[in-house]
Amino acid sequence: MTPNDPDGMDELEELEELDELDELEPATPPAPKTPAAKPARAGGAKSGAKSGGRPKSSRDMGPKKLEVGQKRELEQAPLELRKAAQVLLWGSLLPFLYGVNVSATAVKDSTSGFVEWVKGAPGKFPFLLFVGSKAIVLLGCWVFHEGYQATHGGKHKSPIASLAKAHKMVTPVLASLIWIAAIAWCFSVPGPEFRAHTDSGGAFVETMGNARLVVELMSLILAGATITHIFAYEHGGKFNPSFPLMFCGPAIAGLVTLLAIPQVLASESKPIGMLGIVGSIIVAVGGGMACKTMLDSMKQAKVAGQIRQQAIRDERKRQREERS
Repeated sequence: MTPNDPDGMDELEELEELDELDELEPATPPAPKTPAAKPARAGGAKSGAKSGGRPKSSRDMGPKKLEVGQKRELEQAPLELRKAAQVLLWGSLLPFLYGVNVSATAVKDSTSGFVEWVKGAPGKFPFLLFVGSKAIVLLGCWVFHEGYQATHGGKHKSPIASLAKAHKMVTPVLASLIWIAAIAWCFSVPGPEFRAHTDSGGAFVETMGNARLVVELMSLILAGATITHIFAYEHGGKFNPSFPLMFCGPAIAGLVTLLAIPQVLASESKPIGMLGIVGSIIVAVGGGMACKTMLDSMKQAKVAGQIRQQAIRDERKRQREERS
């Protein structure tokens, strides 16, 4: 049989038919490989493995920016500072320096000799200057607060709101001009005048300045500005840690004024002096509250810093153990 012989083809056995192949299911594509997470670097906010994105930094952990009208929950320090500012506000409305000085000066038979007023009866207090200047300062505080209520608190119906929304610096500048006007009034008007005498029997007239009244106005401005500052921080603004530090001045002034209690008790103008003593106590309490808040905040910041440093050291130690 040769390959070309047709008769030899009959001798070949018939080939078996092959079974039909089952239909194959479509192959599932392999899942993409997830890149392995890079080892985290120790130090600060970058320590620890990444989970769902980059680790939180101090900027991420800070207060988020809020929309106009929204409020955040205040921490302990701003809450205490606002209470201190409210106490200082009430104390600054009283003549805690000016009234005590006037009363202590009008002491009968004192060595300084200020025993009677040239203008009016002995112990007459310049109520017009005192009440008028503080009313002007309160007006400035109201303008200042109304501006922040419009820009941060979302208050729209206010005579100051349109000015504040035109530019954010309009109301602070306007309030500052009002405060300067009150202070300038104190310096432009002569203070109370007393008739004094010398040991030789001579007499002369001496004028008491209004500088202490200006200090009272500054304390009142500080109290009002602090309340507005906490309001702005509560509605998304930034907190300025220098505000508690400025309360040290009123706290010291209030405590020093208490040393004049004996002169006030012996004065011919005792009522205004006692009112000033009450004001000095309130001012000292408000200033002391703010100073205590500042010290507590410093202690908390120190403890938090130590905790962060310990966490960094522990993370570095863990990474060294993993590499070894």
